[in-house]
Amino acid sequence: MAQTSFALLTNLGRAKEAAALAGGTAVVITNIAIGDGVTVPSGGETALYHEVARKAISGSGTVVGSSNVAYFDAYLAAGDGPYTIREAGLIDSAGDLIAIAYYDPPINKPVPSSGQTVEGTVRLEVAFSNLANIAITIDPAIKVALQRLSRLPWIPILSMTTTAPPGSPVVGDCYLVPTGASGSWSGQAGKVAEFTTAGWALLPPPDGHGVGLPDGSVYVRIGGTYVKRGKVEQTIVKAGFTFAAANQDQLAVAVRSFALNYVAGGGTANAITATLDPPITSYSQIRALFLVPGSSNNAGSVTINVNGIGAIPVKSRGATLLPAATLLAGVPVVLLFDGTSAHLDGYVPQNGEAAFYVSGNWTCPVGVAQVYQIVTGGGGGGLGCSASQGGATGGGGGTAMGFKPVTPGSVYPAAIGAGGAGGAINLGSNGSAGGSTTFNGMQGNGGGGANLSGIVNGAGGLASGGTLNISGSDGMDGVTGSSDWAGNGGGSWWGTGQSSGVTTVGPAAIPGSGGASAYGTTARAGGAGADGIVYLRW
Repeated sequence: MAQTSFALLTNLGRAKEAAALAGGTAVVITNIAIGDGVTVPSGGETALYHEVARKAISGSGTVVGSSNVAYFDAYLAAGDGPYTIREAGLIDSAGDLIAIAYYDPPINKPVPSSGQTVEGTVRLEVAFSNLANIAITIDPAIKVALQRLSRLPWIPILSMTTTAPPGSPVVGDCYLVPTGASGSWSGQAGKVAEFTTAGWALLPPPDGHGVGLPDGSVYVRIGGTYVKRGKVEQTIVKAGFTFAAANQDQLAVAVRSFALNYVAGGGTANAITATLDPPITSYSQIRALFLVPGSSNNAGSVTINVNGIGAIPVKSRGATLLPAATLLAGVPVVLLFDGTSAHLDGYVPQNGEAAFYVSGNWTCPVGVAQVYQIVTGGGGGGLGCSASQGGATGGGGGTAMGFKPVTPGSVYPAAIGAGGAGGAINLGSNGSAGGSTTFNGMQGNGGGGANLSGIVNGAGGLASGGTLNISGSDGMDGVTGSSDWAGNGGGSWWGTGQSSGVTTVGPAAIPGSGGASAYGTTARAGGAGADGIVYLRW
């Protein structure tokens, strides 16, 4: 059968190719012209007989088995035409006709409004003397419908959640059709929808196919479902880290930053939530999390729920109950995961003790949830004595003790009860009662002062607010009519009261103990009671 379709170099094309070979330059081919002229070309043409369209080159290559025969493609979209193609030509960068082709039988190209749609490629195959001197310009803006490709490539899509076909799409717009889609997408879940000049093309993708969203998220089709495979760059930016575009080792930089596992905590103080992107679906997928709590925790159990997969306990040194403010608002901590629990890394409970002999304030250290308190009131003062009569003694202060909850960073005032003053010489006045000591819900009342009326000893003080509330001892009786005319002051929880002596000048020494009554042949003043105390241990 005689060949009726062919292509050949024009005389001008051969001349330009020869000049390019001689001068080491190139013939730059930029377009393909399409016409419907009926004249069979001979090579002397400088233009098509009747040009109807001029298209950018969409692809090119060499013909198998013919190293100097090149092919040139022009993609015709559905909306191109209508026209009948009988001739085509290669146009160079100067606008000259380099080669001309003839098609017999001709190619009819309808448009969708005709009732039929044709999309396709017009190809010219042209023999050159040496393809090394032929340069081809391909327009990167050409939009070729995906269905024209033999294999669906990884492609950018605009959305994978849009259920209704957009009303004003642009040719080339692509979507991944979700479940529940409507209109022309109904029943097409899982397919790629591409808008072409002929309408929506629906393409079934294979496993291994990938799509990318405008926010940088990448999904890969695995077992018929698109699975998210990352958005590293955007996650790093969200976490407050930026990297130079010229950095050639972005992965190492990202890993060192820990930006993917550095998150702000949400939820409540003791029921924390965190969101990782990309998300985890099991706690076996994470080993460490850098958490910035949104608020300080309260004493007791603390949980964390990452990506809504379920709350698990946060432990410290194996314990599920954390002291208050173990986690502080805005202060990052490291949580280590074993699959079922999150362990607070590096936390060491605070230990210490303090004693207050004068009124003051105590600031609770970080990590302390409760303290053991001993709160003792002041001792009562003893009665003075004459040279011939013994005096009564002061009672010891009461003591409250036990554990109390505290809040780190909070200030707790301590009011220390003063010891009662001793009575004057010669039974001139009563001994004063000791003052009450109060601290964080506990109170130790002061011991009573010795009473001049009837020479009565001071009663021991009571206590309240503690797990144990211990009364102080009453003052001891003085003795009349012998050389031993006086007695010892009442004792507190801390020890015995002040001993009677030949001279009684200073206050009692043991916290909260009562003052004694002097004895001897000389009239003397009673002893003062000792001040109370607050003792703390944590």
